[in-house]
Amino acid sequence: MIRPAACLLLAFSLILGTAAAQDDLARANELLNQQDWSGAAVLLEKFVAAQPDQADAWTSLGLALRQLGRLEEALSAYEQGVRKGDSTLRARIGLAMTQTRLGRMEDAVVSFRQAIDQGMTATFLQTNPELAALREDSRYPELLAHAERISRPCEHDPKFRAFDFWVGTWEVFAGANRIGTNVIERDLHGCVLIERWTSAAGSRGISLNFLDPATGKWRQQWVADNGSVVWYEGEVRDGAMHYAGEQINPKGQKTLARVLLQPQPDGTVRHRIENSTDGGKTWTNTFDAIYRPASQSPPR
Repeated sequence: MIRPAACLLLAFSLILGTAAAQDDLARANELLNQQDWSGAAVLLEKFVAAQPDQADAWTSLGLALRQLGRLEEALSAYEQGVRKGDSTLRARIGLAMTQTRLGRMEDAVVSFRQAIDQGMTATFLQTNPELAALREDSRYPELLAHAERISRPCEHDPKFRAFDFWVGTWEVFAGANRIGTNVIERDLHGCVLIERWTSAAGSRGISLNFLDPATGKWRQQWVADNGSVVWYEGEVRDGAMHYAGEQINPKGQKTLARVLLQPQPDGTVRHRIENSTDGGKTWTNTFDAIYRPASQSPPR
């Protein structure tokens, strides 16, 4: 029978042991940040011996051992971390990089695909110096293509490209009158279209146009140099953009608006805006123009 005093002593000893182990882990993390791989490895090996179920400590040990070139030990540590529940991107990339350096390319490709699905970028694959051997492997092009599709969806998913017909440098005409220029550019790997409008009189405005993944709708946020703003939401339907929303003047007064941007067979784009001041009961056409590619516009 264990006496109460002995139970208290045992509990106190366990608390002290746990506190000391946590101190070792904190110090090991400091050494990792300082790139003292040897010092960190010593403390982490001590820690996982005392606390073998702490998954992230195994991952940290894998990092230290990989940097020291102790690759088989690093692989074992990373595998322990993943097995014990470390599902972080850090753990998955560390495992894949260690497999690569050991020449276990089949395993590395599987691990890298999992890391890509968790958010690892194509740029990491292309530039990390530890992955030179992977870039020579026959499976690398497909792996890179997968990373491009996942990390840069706007370049590859057709729904992000549906408004590309507006991209270009345009001369804008109302009838025979040139009323301004508009430059529409893709940015952020195609995730936003940036509009830069300059009227013939010199006034300017800029808009951001992007597909909102939460709603599946396109949004336009516009601001002009006179302080007016626009908030539109819409969709590409039957090959044309249909926006609707509010125009807000510098005094804060709101007007309903609906917008059509429609590509024409001759390569031009029609841009029409209608407004309503009675809550949508009636609509007035306030802007109707044709965008001509600047290279095709007649001399001024």
